[in-house]
Amino acid sequence: MGVSHVCPRVRIGNRYSQEVPYLRFTLAVARRASRNQATLLAAGVSFYFFLSLIPALFAAVWIFGLMLDQAALESLTDQLTAVLPADAASLVLGQLKQLEASASPSLGVGALIALGLAVWGASGGIAQLLRALNFMYETGSQRSYVAGRAVALGLTLGAGAMLVVFIGALSARHWAHVVFPEPKMESFIVNLVRWVLLFTALIVSMAVLFNVAQKQKVTGKPYWIGVGFATVAWVATTAGFSFFVSTFGNYQATYGALAGVVVLLLWLWIGMWSILAGACVHAEYLERGHIADQ
Repeated sequence: MGVSHVCPRVRIGNRYSQEVPYLRFTLAVARRASRNQATLLAAGVSFYFFLSLIPALFAAVWIFGLMLDQAALESLTDQLTAVLPADAASLVLGQLKQLEASASPSLGVGALIALGLAVWGASGGIAQLLRALNFMYETGSQRSYVAGRAVALGLTLGAGAMLVVFIGALSARHWAHVVFPEPKMESFIVNLVRWVLLFTALIVSMAVLFNVAQKQKVTGKPYWIGVGFATVAWVATTAGFSFFVSTFGNYQATYGALAGVVVLLLWLWIGMWSILAGACVHAEYLERGHIADQ
């Protein structure tokens, strides 16, 4: 009888942990995301954000019509066209135009009640996103329903204020024309400012979400690495999806009139998954002490 050689099993994660520690960390992040159903939760949160879309658009039309001018609403349209895939942008812009035609901003009691209900409806997506972030951190629900919804309302109002400033700054295009009379340079500067403001708004939004989700103030490298990962992942994945839809995807042939709805839901799902992935990165750094808080 010959001697048989039995190769010992080697756990790749342990073997590589000494040589490539970040590989083990990456696998740990992936396991956390899988264990806590990040993909499924991202889909659920996307659905709630989809339901919040019409109330959010109504609130935007009402606020812009009351506080800003028509140029601001046109600037909002430009930003949606630049960020969303074509099919999704067409769906959203169609709803926006219908609301613009029917809405009549005023300071009456009925209008304020309607605005309050719209803000309440728009906060539903953020409320569910905070719950999903709690799952990623594995902390469970840390607030009652009333407290959680109050926080979501506060975040919705904060996001609305940020949007007003963002759109108001971009709608004042005359400053670029005065400083840069050349049309090509003016267009370049306006687009540059648009994306810088958008990226800044994303970083601030992620930072606030991660802080609020844990019900305590968090700082340090792990926190900012998680925020940075979520921001970069959101920009990269949503931009990549938009490019795929415009170049290769033919959702109109498959889904027909529902193409805009499908593309918008997929776009939201990818964005929500990026945020939850960033939370997983932050949570793993905190749990393992991979990088010490400063």
